[in-house]
Amino acid sequence: MEIRLIGDSHDVIGFGLAGVDGVECRTRPELVAALDAAGRDPSVALIIVSPRAAALGADVIAQQRESVRLPMTVVLPELPEEERSHAA
Repeated sequence: MEIRLIGDSHDVIGFGLAGVDGVECRTRPELVAALDAAGRDPSVALIIVSPRAAALGADVIAQQRESVRLPMTVVLPELPEEERSHAA
């Protein structure tokens, strides 16, 4: 079972360094396509969505999170402003 990250370029690069496959999403259609692709992939058990990507389609994310089937979807918490400046 695999983990798939959906996020911005920084998140995709960071998680990629840890060996997690990621998809960069900058628009709502990209988010919907990435969620659909991950949902159809039987090897994906967990989808991690960054806060910025989740903001592109909160309603779509909510539907995905309510599903009782795999993959499970989680949204990373938003970092406080002071922590964001240190992470960059």
